Amino acid sequence: MYALFALKERSRLMLAVQRTPALIRNFTAILPLLLFRKNSPVGALIRRRPELLLYLATKPFISNKWTAKTRVSRLVDHCNTVATTGGVLEFSESESVEILSLNTFEGSYTLTLDQSPWLETEGLLTLGLRESTDRFFQLTFCIASQSGKLVAYIGGIQGTTSADALAKHKRFTKRTYGMRPRDFLVEAFKMLCGHIGVQRIMAVSDSAHANHFKTSGWDPATPKLSYDEIWTERGGTPVEDGFYALPVSPTRRRTEQIPKRKASLYRKRYALLGRAADDLLVRVRQHEQPRRPLANRSRPSPRAFPRGLRERLVAIAYAPVGSLLLAGWVYLLGLVFLQRSIFEVSQTPWSGATEAGFGCIGPVVGRNPMAVPVGAPATVPLGSRQPGFSRVKPKLALYTHFVLIGTAGDEIVPRTRITYQGPLQAGDDR
Repeated sequence: MYALFALKERSRLMLAVQRTPALIRNFTAILPLLLFRKNSPVGALIRRRPELLLYLATKPFISNKWTAKTRVSRLVDHCNTVATTGGVLEFSESESVEILSLNTFEGSYTLTLDQSPWLETEGLLTLGLRESTDRFFQLTFCIASQSGKLVAYIGGIQGTTSADALAKHKRFTKRTYGMRPRDFLVEAFKMLCGHIGVQRIMAVSDSAHANHFKTSGWDPATPKLSYDEIWTERGGTPVEDGFYALPVSPTRRRTEQIPKRKASLYRKRYALLGRAADDLLVRVRQHEQPRRPLANRSRPSPRAFPRGLRERLVAIAYAPVGSLLLAGWVYLLGLVFLQRSIFEVSQTPWSGATEAGFGCIGPVVGRNPMAVPVGAPATVPLGSRQPGFSRVKPKLALYTHFVLIGTAGDEIVPRTRITYQGPLQAGDDR
């Protein structure tokens, strides 16, 4: 367990070091988020989830084509629009709001709205399709207001990787008259957008997806679903900035496009979607509140980002913070290359060192160069002529926390005997 924890901590540290240039470059872009009052929608969100400051500066948000300034603007726009619109979109982070129950056919299926922090690069709200209590398909999105009109940005749609995921998909497709979960979820999202007044839906393409990176080969982070195919099938058309524009109205085939042998199937499917739209409208109206006029928040308003003397004073106050942050990251970078193990063979006896000595296998174990230390590199490799157990002279020498890759365990003790002849034990934690 210690080994896994140590490796995870080192990987996190290396990841933080890799993000340092982006953090420094975009520090001024995220600085305005610190100016919001704590009781404002944006201030409350940053207070609950301060990690968003780092993510907005170093990671894509919805689209990898957006700059840090655009990402901050979209987050501010979403928070203010949800607060202004209210209704079914406004709920606490711990809540899960059921907006539709599909009880007209076999099985227990529901549509829920919640906030999923682990999907925050794709959006701040999640529309989930559940079988009983298990969510097996989800669509992540954000809301914005541009020129007084509501716009929805879809940042991701995906299923789960559970062992029974395929069986759930087949059951749902059969019970909804041949409609796949992803298609139903997109149509349900259109219904929701229509009921809350959204006039435009923008869905991210494959190339602009937040988790899509250009590499020489296939990247595991690349979405396995073809977003372009999904949006095209649901009536989407490609537009600028790597998005597809989806119609808010439902996608239906014309009668002449439906084969005669499938006419009954499509009639039942469309009847199911019609009932779902009516039930969803009832749920949305139950959460309705008096609406305030929507402002054009495609860019932060002057009230959101105060100008004048106060802003300049705050910027001056945070300048030392940026310098300290840079110095801190440089210090962490130095630790990565200069750290030493606390489990090395001590050359100076400590309290109790005369009773037992503790050692950790060094960077080279046996003849395999791929052998690595666990936790941090030790300074005394096996078989070296440096003073270790031979200098401490413990009553019992112990080896602990080591990993062997391609080296037999029975080689450890004989090789240690090159420099040390006293009592010795090598144990593992299996």
